[in-house]
Amino acid sequence: MNIFTQPWLLPVICFAGGYLLARVLYRRGQTEPTAPRSDISDAEIEVELRMGHKVEAIKLCRQKYGYDLKTAVDEISARSVKLGLRP
Repeated sequence: MNIFTQPWLLPVICFAGGYLLARVLYRRGQTEPTAPRSDISDAEIEVELRMGHKVEAIKLCRQKYGYDLKTAVDEISARSVKLGLRP
């Protein structure tokens, strides 16, 4: 079978190759949940919040408790409100 004599073959090959590449890249982006770390204190998270480093506070919260991103963002927002900071 020749690509030039079968014009439908090239788009099919390109689609299949793109699909397989996308699956490989998607799986590479997925990470296993990490184990919670006990060396991070709640005070460190609070300090980052008070300094206005919300992203860093979210990272520390995820590392300390092993939360997924949404849960960590919700937790940090709740802590911001509790501390009287901007959510």
